Amino acid sequence: MEALHACDNDDLPLQLSPWQHLSIVKIPLMAVYPAVVAVIPSNTTLGGTFVLIDLRFEAVYEAKGAAACVEAAEALGRTQLDDIRVSPVPYHGGALEGRECHRVSEKYPLVCEALAGYLALEKLATLRAGWADWAATVGTLNTVADVLLEEVESFTRLERRFVPPLRGALPSLSATPKLHALAHHAPAFLWRFGSLGAYGDEALEAWHGVFNYAQARCSADSFLGACRLLVAQSALQRQPGATSSLSNGQRRQQTNAGKRLAKLPGDGRFRGNKDSHRHEVGGDTRPDEEMRR
Repeated sequence: MEALHACDNDDLPLQLSPWQHLSIVKIPLMAVYPAVVAVIPSNTTLGGTFVLIDLRFEAVYEAKGAAACVEAAEALGRTQLDDIRVSPVPYHGGALEGRECHRVSEKYPLVCEALAGYLALEKLATLRAGWADWAATVGTLNTVADVLLEEVESFTRLERRFVPPLRGALPSLSATPKLHALAHHAPAFLWRFGSLGAYGDEALEAWHGVFNYAQARCSADSFLGACRLLVAQSALQRQPGATSSLSNGQRRQQTNAGKRLAKLPGDGRFRGNKDSHRHEVGGDTRPDEEMRR
């Protein structure tokens, strides 16, 4: 709205409305009513856990400098590997997975003990309280079932008080989109639909990865042409559902009984005489050769 008022909208032959002035660099594929946009449980779990870990390092850096921050990071790393039994994964930039974030949240006192010698008592108490609230709500965030009313009320109360104490103790905390969704939109969505984990989009994200992977190999002049190439590629790779999606109802008719039976020892219809390895190698290398071309 500020950009709309700052531009020369009044001098245009056809003035722009506020909606026409919005960025349309990348138009969404579909229009979704905001009330039914589900809070993403997995990404929110990662975001909340990493924010609490990063805040501790920021507090150590602010109090004792970069060298102490490196020592605190090494101490926390040893605690995660030896005591909590979690380790970073090579993907996600070397971060933790959702299941390991749950384990860190359950054993958050070990995280606090690992960094206790590097933080002031008041900041350590604030971060410890933040970990306690986070550990009490992360289960509700990922429950794939209807949540009881008492748990909904507890989740709302804990999430509303999650960010303000942390920002008071550590002014460097920035309200990321995940924290904003967690504090404001997650409780409202939970009150309306009764669950957060039941509306996760992990399956959609998996298909998103499939389409991104095939986008460069299925380029065409139109969207339907790209879809046709994608379906053909799925048939070559024997992906799940390819047979049923490409079936046109035609079937090879059976021959008469005994008409094409193998009778001689060297007949190619015998399974032992078939060059099965040639077909397997050809079936594996053909998609790769097409991909290289």
